[in-house]
Amino acid sequence: MKLSYIVPVYNVEAYLDKCLQSLYNQSLELSDFEVVIVNDGSSDNSIEIIEKYRTLYQNITLIEQTNQGLSVARNNGIKQAKGDYILYVDSDDFLIRESIPNLLQKAIDLELDVLRGEYRYCDEAGNLLLLDDTKRHRYRYSYKIIDGDHLFQCIYCKEYYIPLLLIKRSLLIENRLYFREHVYFEDIEFAFKLSLLAKRVMYVPIVFYIYRLRAGSITRNLTSKKILDLFSAIKELKSYSRMIKYPERTNRVLEETVTQLTVYLLISLSTFAARDRKELLKQLDLKSISSLLVFGNMKEIIVSVLYNMLGTSVIWLLSPAVKLRNGLLK
Repeated sequence: MKLSYIVPVYNVEAYLDKCLQSLYNQSLELSDFEVVIVNDGSSDNSIEIIEKYRTLYQNITLIEQTNQGLSVARNNGIKQAKGDYILYVDSDDFLIRESIPNLLQKAIDLELDVLRGEYRYCDEAGNLLLLDDTKRHRYRYSYKIIDGDHLFQCIYCKEYYIPLLLIKRSLLIENRLYFREHVYFEDIEFAFKLSLLAKRVMYVPIVFYIYRLRAGSITRNLTSKKILDLFSAIKELKSYSRMIKYPERTNRVLEETVTQLTVYLLISLSTFAARDRKELLKQLDLKSISSLLVFGNMKEIIVSVLYNMLGTSVIWLLSPAVKLRNGLLK
């Protein structure tokens, strides 16, 4: 079997039909792929939609689990999958029609560990948004076989979206590479570890994945739990740069990623009520991030400079500015 789609499902009845239909709009023989659906304790009508597809197609495997989160669902999917390659598909997203066969065949023919494609955003209703061309500097690596260092340094562009990767399943199994469970932002650490393992990587600048922007997504609705998990991911990345000697460019990208994520964390903390903010700061060892690189867009540069000067006091300085901005946007 060539391909295993792994589709975690949790209360996505409004989007699931389009997602699953897109997996079958690829002109792949049913014997060449499977769809591993992990129902993560959905309480809506998602299971009815899944059962409808199971009556239509015999290549669907359904795993039922109590609600344990995306990372557990993905890990259970890996253990069940049988395809040579794995493609994770979030159940509120969907694939471009007829986009997968050529990408999959290229990965097989070239014996790639990882093939990275491109994506577009759509709004909550599924309408495509303007193509984001801000990462065009990775285009120079198109169709070249590179290694995992270059994947991390030049291709991710700090977009650690695991569903954009066709991954050789044996690479995950043999190296016991799984997602850290019961946490948010699990893609960040997983993507970095994957880049350490991959030897044959190719970037193909073809849009195949449509990422749906939802009001309730992880990055748009930060809770205290998500803040703590984000900081945990930041600390993990920071620790890698201390433990192992990486190429200079890899270390630079690690530090840039830590800076961007920390800026995002600081701005997010500034939106919390003062009492909640103080409570979170007691749990966050931000002193371990002694300083940030001064780079990026103007917002990142300003926040980095202020953090380097003021430490966590910058959060109180940011709070009125962020509230004013959010109020104007509303």
